[in-house]
Amino acid sequence: MPGSLPIYHPHLNMTLPSVMKGLQIVEFKKPYKISHDIPVPEITRDNEILIKVAVAGYCHTDVAVSNGAFAQRMSAAGNALPMIPSHECTGIVAAVGSKVTKFKVSLHRKSLNAY
Repeated sequence: MPGSLPIYHPHLNMTLPSVMKGLQIVEFKKPYKISHDIPVPEITRDNEILIKVAVAGYCHTDVAVSNGAFAQRMSAAGNALPMIPSHECTGIVAAVGSKVTKFKVSLHRKSLNAY
């Protein structure tokens, strides 16, 4: 299908890439940085899913984050810069943790709160 995303499926012997591209907040109150060598996140808990993002939204929350409004809260939660903003995205489930039962690899999904 034209324009479709690659699907990462364990039974098809396909693997996730080691790096991805994205817009990053590198420093608060500064322009975003376009990066092409961001390490792809790994599932570290058995209840997590990894979504290969196709489209991400940008809203007032992202403006506040980039301006540093949540800097102390982010730091306390262990979320440091650089970071990729947006908590509104759609994409394909690329990997699932061992205890995940409601999501399967290759399903199209949306997220309203991805942290």
